Amino acid sequence: MDEDLVSHTSSARAKIALFRSLFRGRQDVYPRRFESRKTGRSGYAPACANEWVRGVCEKPRIKCAECAHQRFFPVTDDVIRWHLSGRDPAGQPFVAGVYPLFQDDTCGFLAADFDKADWGADATAFLDTCRGLHLPAVLERSRSGRGGHVWLFFEDAIPAALARRVGAHLLTETMERRPDIGLDSYDRFFPNQDTLPHGGFGNLIALPLQKGPREQGHSVFIDDHLEPWADQWAFLASIRKLGRAHSVTGGRPPELTRHSFRSGVRRDRGETQRDKWHESAPRRTRADRSGRAMRFAHRHRTAPTPCLLAKTPSHGEERGPRPGGGESDHPTCSTTVGRLNRLKSHSD
Repeated sequence: MDEDLVSHTSSARAKIALFRSLFRGRQDVYPRRFESRKTGRSGYAPACANEWVRGVCEKPRIKCAECAHQRFFPVTDDVIRWHLSGRDPAGQPFVAGVYPLFQDDTCGFLAADFDKADWGADATAFLDTCRGLHLPAVLERSRSGRGGHVWLFFEDAIPAALARRVGAHLLTETMERRPDIGLDSYDRFFPNQDTLPHGGFGNLIALPLQKGPREQGHSVFIDDHLEPWADQWAFLASIRKLGRAHSVTGGRPPELTRHSFRSGVRRDRGETQRDKWHESAPRRTRADRSGRAMRFAHRHRTAPTPCLLAKTPSHGEERGPRPGGGESDHPTCSTTVGRLNRLKSHSD
């Protein structure tokens, strides 16, 4: 199957193969959305053959990840087909998510989540930063239509810690480039942890293009004007994945080593531009007052990105719950955190 030729007229098989090649997460388990008829409460839970089986399932007393009777369903072509069509074989609503963190603490994509009323301006500013660094990022409107996700896809799974450091750098670059917007709508990254939390799966993100919200213009990929692409499948087929041999110089042979990249972007030999991670902090306007940006600095305690996708040894729903113990185990970046602390002191 040539992914470059997939369009809305392609077969279901071709579309599913393309979809699975992009939204790669745990394959041995996936989260399914539920909605309580009694309370109206909704959320996600691992899809399990023993769910609510009397005498076997002990939810909520015992967590799914710790259950001795777990029989999780794996991700299959049928699961993706049900998600895209919106119904399972029993005719029940079907929405699937994905757990981005693999069991070896790597991931196949990075997604930045933006919420609140100004999500569109913040997400497109972040997208512009990616493009300025020649990173092939794309924007999706969320299921609710009140937020967006900026996605970066990787050819090969890379350490989640490295992917999140790249994301943290992109946020910092966006704040440097657009201090007027403040990035107050930024919420978090997926994966939301560097390493798999003990007794858990890590945070999940809803898969896009589910039929229900898609028919309302939500959960679809959009352009810079926040309008859906006419042919979603042709657009997905056009997405480039970020590889270890990715060049951000446009056209020249790729060289991806620890010494050819600084702060996650390629520097040409002889380039004199200073590493922005080590520049002193200028005064801000709205960014000074952005509580979200301050919380981001402490939530993503990350060192400068040594190399965008150089080989690094791994050390080892819609939204899921906030991470309990999946905090980054990398040393605190005193420059970045210190910079934002100074910005906070300026605003105080």
